[in-house]
Amino acid sequence: MEENQNQTPAPEKSAAPNVMLIIAVVGVLAVFGFMLTRSKSQNQNTTPVQGQVEADQVVTETDSQPVNVVLNPDLTVTVEGGEFYFKPNEIKVKVGQTVKIVFNDVQGSHDFVIDEFNVKTPQIKDPNTAEVTFVADQAGSFEYYCSVGKHRAMGMKGTLVVE
Repeated sequence: MEENQNQTPAPEKSAAPNVMLIIAVVGVLAVFGFMLTRSKSQNQNTTPVQGQVEADQVVTETDSQPVNVVLNPDLTVTVEGGEFYFKPNEIKVKVGQTVKIVFNDVQGSHDFVIDEFNVKTPQIKDPNTAEVTFVADQAGSFEYYCSVGKHRAMGMKGTLVVE
């Protein structure tokens, strides 16, 4: 029994280094997750009405081939079309912006037209989506509308404001 009394007890291990390690790992993962989320949101330039990101224009040309221009939008606008409306009914952009219209037909058969910019989606039937990209190269207010039947006269129109 005396032998046990002479032995010194083993020191207890502190949990502090383990807790600090866990906190550091969680912190690194949180920063990484934030950076990943931010990177994804910067790559997705879709906004309901307005937004601007840098645009690239890629031009491919060969000696005897026509020039193909690929437009990367500065702004993507989603427009909903139904019986007999567009949402939004006003879109504001800046002169020179490359604009992509994502037209979502939610009810009926419709298209999306802006005469001054030679913009016209194919006529689609709900539920369906069509896209068109153009450069807003002139300032002013321009009507967009559905060219199907009397839809325009029935109020299926809106205004594109280029400032």
